[in-house]
Amino acid sequence: MNVQLNEALILRTRRRVRDDQLTFGERMAMHWFWRRKVKVPIIAKVFKVGKNTVYYKSLTGEADSYPTSSRSNSVAEVRALFDKMGEAEVRRVYVRDQWVEEVNALLLAEVALTERRGPRRPRR
Repeated sequence: MNVQLNEALILRTRRRVRDDQLTFGERMAMHWFWRRKVKVPIIAKVFKVGKNTVYYKSLTGEADSYPTSSRSNSVAEVRALFDKMGEAEVRRVYVRDQWVEEVNALLLAEVALTERRGPRRPRR
């Protein structure tokens, strides 16, 4: 007898796709987290989007899964306003405390996982 793949479990493990579009404020917040050296996978989890969406919409304007012929102007707008406002003002205006708490929780979980695994072995 062949073991069957449980399709229902696959659907339950996939990340829920957002129905709405990212707001300009969310894109500014993503950029703020990125400039604070938060890893893109963590930003993607907090905002419930894919990593390529984070890159394309608020960091670089390019991503593997997005067309290369049409660069996003939204990234240029995000960068320009970020530079004009400054990091502290962007934090005050656009970054919600809830997002900071979620990022902190994910960072804490990542540190705990790293500590459980132990030190990395040097590459040969």
